[in-house]
Amino acid sequence: MSTPRSGLRRRILLGLLGYVIVLTVAVILHGILVNEHAEQLVWQGLLDAELDHIVELSQKDPDYRWVDTSNIALFDGRNPADIPPALRSLGAGVYDEVMLDGVERVVLVREVEGRPIMLALDITALERREFDMGLTVVGSAVTMVVLLGIAIAWSVNRLVRPLSNVAHDIARLQPDQPGQRIVVPDSASAELVVIADALNDYLQRNDRFVERERTFIDSASHELRTPIAVIAGASEIALQQADVPAGARGQLN
Repeated sequence: MSTPRSGLRRRILLGLLGYVIVLTVAVILHGILVNEHAEQLVWQGLLDAELDHIVELSQKDPDYRWVDTSNIALFDGRNPADIPPALRSLGAGVYDEVMLDGVERVVLVREVEGRPIMLALDITALERREFDMGLTVVGSAVTMVVLLGIAIAWSVNRLVRPLSNVAHDIARLQPDQPGQRIVVPDSASAELVVIADALNDYLQRNDRFVERERTFIDSASHELRTPIAVIAGASEIALQQADVPAGARGQLN
């Protein structure tokens, strides 16, 4: 039992769809990586500027005290007990997605005069917007893949249709009819023209072969007709002779 083979249309379609899906996933992953890097730079620039401003005010006015807002909280390391346990192990730098009191924050840690100062920014609303934007991007990507799949399917059908038409024309060829040829449209590809020309050349050579065989058979039958007629006539004359033995007559009959 032979293994069923997949069609050319299906192979091309699956190959192009696979390429589109891989390319889409690669673009999305690249976008995520670029977004994370850009986000890190934005957080660092924003918190650095805010912390520089706080440090500058503290240096100008020793009595200055920062007041936490709804989005930004400051933790001074003069008293280690004032630093939340989730932040005590952090070294200098910027840390994303730090959970503090059940809230996701970005934390900037800096050493100032030998003590750590931490500035924590609430990014819950921003993360929610980023998640919504991610869903939008994924939905757009899926829509694009579907639309490209429809366009690819239409293009593949249009590409393979001339080959299917040629296969249909080949199936309609009759072995007892000479002069049959495969005709391809002017818009056919060069590869399809090569196939049609090769098949037409074969049909032409087959017509010549059949014609030679027919000529040979006609000539042979004509050449054999006279000797057979002579033999048949001689046999009839021999049978009419009275002196022919009965056993010879039986062999002639």
